[in-house]
Amino acid sequence: MTIKTEQNGTSSKAATTSTKPEHSIVQVSQKSDEKIQEKPNLTFNQRSEKVKNLFSLLDKHEKLSETRDNLNNFKLSADGHTGKLSMADNHGSNFSTSNPSVIADVLALIKKVVDNQIKDLEEQINF
Repeated sequence: MTIKTEQNGTSSKAATTSTKPEHSIVQVSQKSDEKIQEKPNLTFNQRSEKVKNLFSLLDKHEKLSETRDNLNNFKLSADGHTGKLSMADNHGSNFSTSNPSVIADVLALIKKVVDNQIKDLEEQINF
C-alpha cells in the first residue's frame, strides 16, 4: 500500500507498507508427546530370567483360564437338591451347603476373582 502526501500541489510517496499478512511457519515436533522407549541391552542371564518369568505367567494364565472354563460349565440344579458345595480347611473343619442361592453367589464371586486375576496376568505379560 502506498501512501501519498500532497504538499503545495505536488505529491510524493511517503511510505510503502504491505497489507499482506506475514505468516511465520512454526513446526512443532510431535515426537515430544510420544514416549520413546529404548530397549536396554540385557545380558543373557537377564534375558533368560525374563523368558522364565514369561513362561511362569503363561502357565498361571492357562490354569486360571481352565478354572474359568470349568466354572462356566458348572450347572446348578433347579430343584436345589442335587447341588452341593463343600469346603475343608487344613485343620479338618468342613463346611457344606446345598442351598442353590448360596452356591450361586459363591460361584459368582469365584468367577469374578478368577476373571480379575486373569486380567492382572494379561497386563503383566509384555515383552
